[in-house]
Amino acid sequence: MPADCAGQPNASPSQVLKMMMTKTKSGMSLCVPKFILRADADRLEAGFLTLPWKRHTMRIHGKEVPVPRLYQWMGIAPTIYGERIVPIEWTPEALEVQQRVHVATGFLFNSLNINLYRDHNDHIGWHSDGEEEGLWEFPIASVSLGAVRYFQVCPYHGNGKLKRRFHKYFGEPDQPVALEHGSLVVMPAGSQEFYIHRLKKRPSSTERAHGST
Repeated sequence: MPADCAGQPNASPSQVLKMMMTKTKSGMSLCVPKFILRADADRLEAGFLTLPWKRHTMRIHGKEVPVPRLYQWMGIAPTIYGERIVPIEWTPEALEVQQRVHVATGFLFNSLNINLYRDHNDHIGWHSDGEEEGLWEFPIASVSLGAVRYFQVCPYHGNGKLKRRFHKYFGEPDQPVALEHGSLVVMPAGSQEFYIHRLKKRPSSTERAHGST
């Protein structure tokens, strides 16, 4: 529950969440900086660090190239980069994050993709989450743990044409938003069809960051 809930005794968790949210310029993403308090965020991060991390590869110009981040998946798993994901069992930390987000948003998410950004070079470029990862009629919630990383959103007018002339369809990107330890981002239902997003590299940092989506 957000830190300021104690100051709103008659408000429901979802009402308090709305009070604390800040919108990106485009309105596509809603951000809560201190969704999970520091001590709990530290504990959750420590638990997630013990996961058996995996790494995707992408085929680029005929070569298998490692993706610049690690991942793990729980719940209903998709096929990504041509790889059928084999999920692991939900951990206590994952179930706690699921419940916290459920209480705050009213949605009980049935899958969890956890990305580990090991240092400043790990990142994820412009993309939208495909429907194989979750139906677009539902929102996407992302909890960040660890080092501050910068999240950015951009309108996209390619009607799903991501493979050719990708930048041709870009709108004006929002200013990057700093995702602090314990923060929450919610991307509304339908947003993946008309917006793309990324997590930028962070110059000169060796701190780890986790994104639980």
